[in-house]
Amino acid sequence: MTRLVEDWIKDIDVTIKEYESDLRFKTGLDFVALASAASGVARERIELTAKNSRVGVIPITAGQGIIGYFAESVAAILQCMNFDAFVTACTDVAGIYEAHQKGAKILFFADEDRFLAVNLERNIVAENDQATARGYVAALEAATGNLKDQEVLVIGCGPVGRAVLSNLKQKGAHPVAYDKDKNVLTSLASEGLKIVSDVAIIAKYRLVVDATPEGGWIHKGMLHPEAWIVTPGVPLSLDPEAYAYYKQRVIHDPLHIGVATMAALVCKE
Repeated sequence: MTRLVEDWIKDIDVTIKEYESDLRFKTGLDFVALASAASGVARERIELTAKNSRVGVIPITAGQGIIGYFAESVAAILQCMNFDAFVTACTDVAGIYEAHQKGAKILFFADEDRFLAVNLERNIVAENDQATARGYVAALEAATGNLKDQEVLVIGCGPVGRAVLSNLKQKGAHPVAYDKDKNVLTSLASEGLKIVSDVAIIAKYRLVVDATPEGGWIHKGMLHPEAWIVTPGVPLSLDPEAYAYYKQRVIHDPLHIGVATMAALVCKE
């Protein structure tokens, strides 16, 4: 899991409605509808769980310590979905206990390796990498139409990128993988996946999922001129000129879609 930077998330509670409006403009879906599409959980089920289940977001001090605004940003996204979400005053195990004492039925917490949502009543766990992949594939599908039989380029094949490849295959799409690490590409090719080893070739693909963790390396002209780009990777890999050109066909955020999909996944019956 990429470690977030405070500056990337500090304004989420202020800008979240604007982000959701932009998401709705590009995909036709709000957070709940997108999370429903990504998780396979009916909107009504998500809304019922939100109404009846408090959510405790627990700051965790393990590893490099707490990221400023992280827990508050997760809570803001959940509140935008009408969950009764709160951040515990205590951290770590004490925070888990506090959340339970305050009636939380769902917990969100993250350390250096995992970001999880846990439904205590239903014994369901949702993991952020998998949820983020499902959420962004659903966003691409909503923005561009049915992905069946469509070639989709996946740039960056770490944990999220690999989960995206799997989700695309489940949708009946034809995923194509690009990664700067040639060993990763060799491994994916041995699994039967189509790969692209030359960065210049990525410009031929109109549908792109960018899961790279490196900022500003994609310049104008490196992508198809009519590309749709959904990019769970942080920081944003498009440089300012490229982003200005593709802005109306880019879906990107540091937390929103992954958190929303995690929330939906732990609403399963």
